[in-house]
Amino acid sequence: MSALEDIAREQLNELRIGNQTQTARAARLASQVTNGCLDAFTAVLDASGQLSRAYHVAIGSIVITNNTAALVTITSSAPGPSAPASGQGVHIIPAGLVMTVPIDSRAFTVYGVVAGQVALQVWTGLQPYGCTQ
Repeated sequence: MSALEDIAREQLNELRIGNQTQTARAARLASQVTNGCLDAFTAVLDASGQLSRAYHVAIGSIVITNNTAALVTITSSAPGPSAPASGQGVHIIPAGLVMTVPIDSRAFTVYGVVAGQVALQVWTGLQPYGCTQ
């Protein structure tokens, strides 16, 4: 391997890193999200026990705090007639827990008790997964 090949390989690697950086910056500019946080709020579930939101970019993950005394279900889909019991993109959050869930969608729906309170942080990227009480 010659010195010229080593230099060419290093330059190619630097170009790849630069391209990845520019792609990430362009995505942030296009979405007008600079820190990866799409939304952060506390909400009360409506008269049907639901809360739904949609965004112009894909959601990477949601940190949800279940402030109710019942189970809360969060899905990576638009609202339906009732909470699904299982399936892809369905996460069940026990009462009183804070949990990070991956959501690969532009919309989500929370199902729970009428007037139940939840707090949410909606992120474009993945956050550390887990739960706390």
